[in-house]
Amino acid sequence: MYMPTHLTAKDALRREIRERLRIARPDSLRSGRMVASLLSGLSVLTEGRALAAYMAFGSEPDLSEYLADWLKAGKALYLPAFIEQTQAYAMVAVQDLDAQLVAGHYGIREPHPDLPRLHPPFDCEPPWTWLVPGLAFDHAGNRLGRGRGYYDRLLAGATGSKIGVAHDCQIVPAIPAHAHDVRMDYVVTETRMVSCGGHSAWVAERIRE
Repeated sequence: MYMPTHLTAKDALRREIRERLRIARPDSLRSGRMVASLLSGLSVLTEGRALAAYMAFGSEPDLSEYLADWLKAGKALYLPAFIEQTQAYAMVAVQDLDAQLVAGHYGIREPHPDLPRLHPPFDCEPPWTWLVPGLAFDHAGNRLGRGRGYYDRLLAGATGSKIGVAHDCQIVPAIPAHAHDVRMDYVVTETRMVSCGGHSAWVAERIRE
């Protein structure tokens, strides 16, 4: 059966990244702490008051400590919650990561079903800053998800800065991109922050140990 080239390329890249992660076996919490140390120097976050983030799934960098500190600073936090009826995600304001989260879709911790859901598009004022997980990212800010398009639909119309979060082994030279794909403004890993201005204008800063 014929399959479009871009789908074949994306599927092959997904397999490659999953194999990289299997070999690397990254420590989710340690990686999350390293990512958080770089996020702490990013002005869109230090000056921001509202953050749309995620709870880690599998080996994704775990930013739960960073999010807890964000809440302690009196800032607004929104997390995704899966809606079975629409097979899509909404966002939910949370104030307590321990008391207000339950095991949800795919076993990911998400806001309790009794909390009010906010649906896209999120063209709110002031704009939220987004922390976005992904299977892979490239230097231009293109993101490879798991193939269901959940985040592309969630981010459609969102006006705030979008920050991809990943491990070093998830950064690749190029990802096939299309009109509906939402690009990141930054990508942050354990050791670098990429400002995604295109292939000719990307900046990576390595941490020297």
